[in-house]
Amino acid sequence: MKIIIVANAYQNSSTPCALRVRSWVMCFLAAGMEVVVIQNAEKKTNRGADSHAFDTEKLRIISLDCGQEYWYRKVVFLKKNPLTLPFYRFVAWVYYLLTQNLLGKDLLAAFKSASVLDFWAAKTDVVLSTSPSFTTVFLARHIQKKYACRWIADYRDAWVSAENKHNETHFSRQLYDKINVRLEQKLMRHAHFLTAVSQGMVDELRKRLPKKQVFLIENGYDDVLETINFDGSDAAVFRVSYLGSLYADLAWEQIFFEGFKGFLNQFPDAWVAFYFIGTDPKFILPLMENRYSFAQKYVHVLSWLPLVDTLPYLQKTHLLLHISYGQAKGLRTTKTYTYLKVQKPIVFINPDGSESQKLIEAYDAGFFAEKSADLTAVLVLFYQQFLERRAIKLDNDSKDFAPLSRVYQAQKMLELIISLP
Repeated sequence: MKIIIVANAYQNSSTPCALRVRSWVMCFLAAGMEVVVIQNAEKKTNRGADSHAFDTEKLRIISLDCGQEYWYRKVVFLKKNPLTLPFYRFVAWVYYLLTQNLLGKDLLAAFKSASVLDFWAAKTDVVLSTSPSFTTVFLARHIQKKYACRWIADYRDAWVSAENKHNETHFSRQLYDKINVRLEQKLMRHAHFLTAVSQGMVDELRKRLPKKQVFLIENGYDDVLETINFDGSDAAVFRVSYLGSLYADLAWEQIFFEGFKGFLNQFPDAWVAFYFIGTDPKFILPLMENRYSFAQKYVHVLSWLPLVDTLPYLQKTHLLLHISYGQAKGLRTTKTYTYLKVQKPIVFINPDGSESQKLIEAYDAGFFAEKSADLTAVLVLFYQQFLERRAIKLDNDSKDFAPLSRVYQAQKMLELIISLP
């Protein structure tokens, strides 16, 4: 069986998209499939690499400029007048909708000429798109139509919701969403089935596309975590770690800093350190400089690190910090799976009933801080265990963590592909 995967990132990337695709590629190759990955050249880390590098005889990687959001950057900078900006952004969205489809045809032509004519000599069985970006959807549909293969559309984010970040007026948001909904309905009727990363998104797609089968294929934790012993009982400092991004609209800082202040009131000489790994400093450092200066000597902000390089920090951590992602309640963040595999207590700030929160609750792994006093209580509880040199670990060994792995989820995708008529 031959399969084409169309994705925004794969080679030399550690984004959630790339990790998801990588798990599929390894699983498909192990099953004896031939795989072609089409990736966005803009997302490659070493952009000078051979864009047509072949990893194995059965894996071929094609890098193309998929141009995600270039339409937005090119048009928006032209006009900064707040009175005219909504109009120009509306023009940009219309331009985007028109050129996405044309762009798919251009990419298909480029792909055919990308030194892989021998691949096209034989039948392509399946094309698998994973989005966003939704350029992948258009390209996958063109491949399906031209080569009469089966198409699976994978959603890592909702089509309409993913684009809402560009909308700033109520009218334009409604119009833009309606156009996108129609586009989605038109294209997805050609997909054999859909997959999505969370149950909330599966339910949403089933409501919006009631005639389509939608299956749950979660993200999962990386297999590099399988061989690591997460202890931390011999650490000299009580460590709390957070992995990933923060955003301006997340209501976390008051609970976090005031809760930590309450902890310091009880343990003024505490040996404690907070590590924000892969977090933009602009969301933390100004807060400490202007409002929470007492926290500066305790909080450390590290640049983005590959997962393998975060392992020394995770090995020594005692608590893991999770923060509500506001409107993205239907998503399960990749960090959630990593946290659960580490099997350390997870402190969830500002719980909101999200998919991530439900998964943490299902594995009895969470302590939820709705207010600063809740965070103070959790920090005090585990700091006392730290002082007593007791191992801080979750008591949930009876839980089955295998379904949370990327390997397990990739096998589910393989089984779905094999079941295609």
